[in-house]
Amino acid sequence: MLTLEESTDQIVEMLIAEDEQNVIDRTHEYSRRLILQALRDDFEVASAYWISPEGKIKKVKTTHVKEIVNNPEEFGLTMDYIKEVYKRHNEGIGSEGASRDEIVEKLCCDNWIRIRCYYSEGYYSIDVGMLLPDNRAYLHQWAGKMIEADVNCKSFKVKLKQFVKNTEIEYELGDFIKEVNGG
Repeated sequence: MLTLEESTDQIVEMLIAEDEQNVIDRTHEYSRRLILQALRDDFEVASAYWISPEGKIKKVKTTHVKEIVNNPEEFGLTMDYIKEVYKRHNEGIGSEGASRDEIVEKLCCDNWIRIRCYYSEGYYSIDVGMLLPDNRAYLHQWAGKMIEADVNCKSFKVKLKQFVKNTEIEYELGDFIKEVNGG
């Protein structure tokens, strides 16, 4: 019987062998975490997600901001902070306005990733603070799961916004996998 670590090592070796670009580096702890998470997590296609700084993909059941308001501690925030932001912008708590934008930007700059699918327009909107190696790997994992669940979404556009650089980059989801891998 193999231990979890031995099983993980075998899976890493298999993924490296299948990956022509040898993107997965088994010496990095975040790669091992990502693989272990992929083994444990069930994935459900949804129109919106949060990806935590640790790479956990969380389906959004309502709106991104309502998920935050309903459970601020999960996002490293307090209800007092949320109330202060909404009060400053003179908006109702949980509304979609300047307060929501400020809170989402703060979370993204704290390495959360926000994803929303606009099906009627055929694109995914992805917000990150900055596209760093860890969140590149997490986005690759998410994109792979999306394509695995529905190969037709491979041609969906991806509009990736980086708050720190104030830039937006566009891809197709299938090409996005290659790009986040450095291809």
